[in-house]
This record gives sequence, structure tokens and C-alpha cells, in this order.
Amino acid sequence: MKNSLPQALDGSTIVAISTAPGAGGIAVVRISGPDAFRLGSAVFSKTISSENERKVVFGRILSETGEMIDEGLALVLCGPRSYTGEDTIEFNIHGSTFIQSEVVRLLVLAGCRLAGPGEFTQRAFLLHATIPQNCSIPRSFRESTQPHSSTRFQRQYLLKG
Repeated sequence: MKNSLPQALDGSTIVAISTAPGAGGIAVVRISGPDAFRLGSAVFSKTISSENERKVVFGRILSETGEMIDEGLALVLCGPRSYTGEDTIEFNIHGSTFIQSEVVRLLVLAGCRLAGPGEFTQRAFLLHATIPQNCSIPRSFRESTQPHSSTRFQRQYLLKG
């Protein structure tokens, strides 16, 4: 298994679809890293900055030629008060697989790197490891495994910590 630790610490801004694979009503595309606001603004019809912290901004996702791909919401979270501890944008878009992949493609074209499996949680732990009250191995484990619980008991156990 390839060690992804150096990749998580490379200082890049990462992107991934954060909702379950496949089509659905809504999908979330998350970007996190030092250039999240600049790169997110490159594909969004409105400028995203720290002034929008903890706000939801309505706008359009635009292609590199200015064509509207989708309308959606951008949730703006400033580091260190985000899950990863970095500046983060969560784009809530329509859930067609085309729209999801197109938004990710545009963000990669703008300069994001595709996130590896579990990389958001890995960054959360690595960046918060010096601040134990904000994150711990059990918290990171619970948050990354809770969506995979298949019984009520498993879910309750993961929520209790």
C-alpha cells in the first residue's frame, strides 16, 4: 500500500465528491487547502472569500468558457475552524453524475489536486494533532467510519466514541 502521508502534507488544495457515489438529488463537492477560495472562485459566479465565512452563497458553476454547468450553493468555512483545519468550500450541486464529474474536472483544471481516499480526514487529524481538544484518533475514526455502519448498534457505538 502506497504511503499517502507525504501527499496529505504537500500543501496542495484538494477536491473530491463528498457524497455517496452515483446520481442523487444533491451532491457535495468539497475543496480544502490554502487556495480553496481562489480556486473555488475560479469556477463559481461569485467571489468566495473569508468574508463569507460560515455563510451559504448561491451562484452558478461556470465552465472554462463561461457556460453555466449548474446552479448551486457554496458553504464557506475558514481554517482553522473547519473539519480539515484549512480553508474549505463545500459546493452543494445537483446530483447528476455528469454535473458532479464536470465540477470536479473544472476544479482540477483550476488547480486543485484530486484527494486520495480518506485524505480529508487524514488532514483533519494531522492538522489538529497538536490541538487534542479539537480532534483525536477516535473522533477521526468515528467520522470516517460512521457512514459505513450497517446496524443501529454500530452507529450508536460510533457516535458515543
